[in-house]
Amino acid sequence: MNELIAMPARKAGANDEISVSCLVNEIPAYVEPELDRIYEHHFSSLPFLRLYCDAGHDVNTYVVRRDGVAFVILLFRVNGGIAHVLNTMIRIEHAEVLRFARYVFEHFDTVWAINFRAVQSDVDNLPFPFQRHNSQERFPVALPATPQEYTARLGRSTREAIKRYRKKLLQDFPSFSCRFYVNEEIDEHDVNALIDLSAARIALKKKRFGIDAADRKRIMHLARMRGFVCIIRINGCICAGTINFRVGNAYFLEVITNDQAYNDYRLGTICCYMTLCECIARGGTKYDFGGGWNHYKVKFLGVQQDMDCVEIYRSRMHLVQKSHRAAKTFVDGYVRQMKLWLLAHEKSLATRFMHQVNMLVQSVVKRG
Repeated sequence: MNELIAMPARKAGANDEISVSCLVNEIPAYVEPELDRIYEHHFSSLPFLRLYCDAGHDVNTYVVRRDGVAFVILLFRVNGGIAHVLNTMIRIEHAEVLRFARYVFEHFDTVWAINFRAVQSDVDNLPFPFQRHNSQERFPVALPATPQEYTARLGRSTREAIKRYRKKLLQDFPSFSCRFYVNEEIDEHDVNALIDLSAARIALKKKRFGIDAADRKRIMHLARMRGFVCIIRINGCICAGTINFRVGNAYFLEVITNDQAYNDYRLGTICCYMTLCECIARGGTKYDFGGGWNHYKVKFLGVQQDMDCVEIYRSRMHLVQKSHRAAKTFVDGYVRQMKLWLLAHEKSLATRFMHQVNMLVQSVVKRG
């Protein structure tokens, strides 16, 4: 049976009245549009959380209102004594993290820890033991009012490359076309074709492809609700495109890909640029390239935003009693830092390795 736990309204400032409530084991209908309004992020939207986090009857809805208007909504599930916050990739202030922690520990007796998996926050001091480490990153772009203004902001070499390769593409392939589709206009065959192209590119790099059959269904389901897809065709065949999702005035990249046969035309770059310009033309104010560092994201003005995992414990006693959990969180943070270090030194390490190989080859030749 659902239960509404509420804290009396109180004055937060001279004129602000703050109230806190929590609906247990239920997500009310008003939450979907409110999440979009407050956070405007795909990973904190209710359609995404339902599909990827199974947000349903066992999820609690925590709401903080100022003068009757919600400005914090956190969906969380209690499992094994841990309150797992489902919202990710959001900004949450230190004061709101503390307010949530106090509320959960007071009203949920079985909870001994709270987990924020990936949030942007300034948490640095709490009355509870806590751990915090970098967990993910995003590369959003603040979009200007017009495609022309965006183009002007790009680096000179990027602008010249786009102009040169677009001209070359149109000269060599007069059948070149670029079309955009939204929601119910999106064809499942087109989406699968783009995912197949992406899988082929990843296979060439000998990396693991992250989209399985279940993910394809989820992507298509979300695309029909809030999708935005770019399809580039040459001679009637799909050769490049992007799959994106829209939340409010923000766009989120899911897949960007192109046929390897057109690499000499920088088709991926052209596709990315045309997608961004179209988002701007449709009133977009933000474009998020997603996680994982890649040069093209920076080239197209993506700015890295780091997200942290924050784990809060009810007391020092619980931290000690559940030391295995604290150890796992520590190891996760260490592994993340090692990955970032390796990425930052990837080129220098490769250069050193090749230098050592070269020295070894030279020594063998000399001995011969």
